[in-house]
Amino acid sequence: MPAPRPARRSKTSTAPMRHGFEVKKLFAPLMAFDRIGLAVSGGPDSLGLMLLAAGWAGTEGKTLVVYTVNHGLRPEAAAECALVAVEAQRLGLVCRMLAWDGTKPASGIQAAARAARYRLIGAAMREDGSQILVTAHHRNDQAETILMRMAHGSGVSGLCGMTLFGEVEGVRLCRPMLGVEPARLRDIVRDAGLIAVADPSNMDEHYERVRWRHTLPILAREGLDAERLASLAKRMARADAALDRAAGEAIGRLASVDRFGVVSIPHGDLFALAEEIGLRLIDRMVGWAGGGSEPCRLGTLESAYEALAAAAPGHATTLGGAAMVRDKDTVLAFRELGRMPAPAAISLESAGNMAFDGRFTIACSGSGAGLSVSAAGEEVTRAAAEALAGPIAAPMRAVASAPALRDRDGRLVGIGVGTYEIGNARVSIAASFGSKPPQTGQ
Repeated sequence: MPAPRPARRSKTSTAPMRHGFEVKKLFAPLMAFDRIGLAVSGGPDSLGLMLLAAGWAGTEGKTLVVYTVNHGLRPEAAAECALVAVEAQRLGLVCRMLAWDGTKPASGIQAAARAARYRLIGAAMREDGSQILVTAHHRNDQAETILMRMAHGSGVSGLCGMTLFGEVEGVRLCRPMLGVEPARLRDIVRDAGLIAVADPSNMDEHYERVRWRHTLPILAREGLDAERLASLAKRMARADAALDRAAGEAIGRLASVDRFGVVSIPHGDLFALAEEIGLRLIDRMVGWAGGGSEPCRLGTLESAYEALAAAAPGHATTLGGAAMVRDKDTVLAFRELGRMPAPAAISLESAGNMAFDGRFTIACSGSGAGLSVSAAGEEVTRAAAEALAGPIAAPMRAVASAPALRDRDGRLVGIGVGTYEIGNARVSIAASFGSKPPQTGQ
């Protein structure tokens, strides 16, 4: 079936007032941005967003760019993108029509399409200079997200649901409609004289989100409606922020990082904390030591916490790409070679600042010709490392993943954090762990 042709309308700009929207308040979080992208599929939610945003942008002097993606999954998709382009043009907006070409996966198609959509939009935004992408995620989308995460065993952080600001596939997002009922967006579209696109996949119960969408009315009859679930998300976000502050204070007080990137916390102090705070400290240790590259589930984090609490010295486990070890009086977290691909060697031929494996920064001044930094490797002996770094308390398997400075002949001339004068070069290696590393447990 061809995409519906939009009816011409009048007085579009009055629709937000007729439906009681405080448009300035709704889009207030976007005031810091001058060039703003809108993700518009042609469905009722995103068309409603476009109608609202166009009126707001006109009064605030903002530039809007509409992005619409043809995923190539339905024959009607191209016409639907064209519909979006026509409507954007009538509102005085620029529209970029993008296409997901190539072979599509046999399974996980919704997740793959979502990732492709954001990658395509992100690339177009960089070309256009768009600073942020606004999506039409609304209250029911938030409710569905909360239900899905509850079913998957999420904790406090996961039950915050979608946040106002976020990032997907490197694209910075704003979701100003999270408190808006979808019926209000449909009313705006209808009163503007438009017929929105109906994507059949939104009703296909092969997809988990659709099954929860169909369950919402049943839960609402028992009092657990979208509004209650959205309120739960806000309350969880408050609790999460408070717990996060407490965890930040605790890790700042208790944790230390040595020159090889080994994170340590006294065992007694760690397990004297409230369990939720202790879990968050281990989560941060994993994020630091593992570089945040391998997310771990909350259940896995809880199991590791319980094992480390009861374990005798020498107990070891792997979590999120990091080795977790119960030492005599401490809990250690460190990167082990082989747990993830080894970082590529960095040549210091050109002076400047560089990042190494998500945990260290390297600054080189002067002539670094012939010098390089790579993982130390298991062939580095304790004697060789101590000749450069002094006595080493860390396990050698942790030292093996530390940054090592080598000369043009491959000789080890520096290891771990420090400043090294090699010929005319001055090389500084520093730990780059932030005060709030990526949280992996949800």
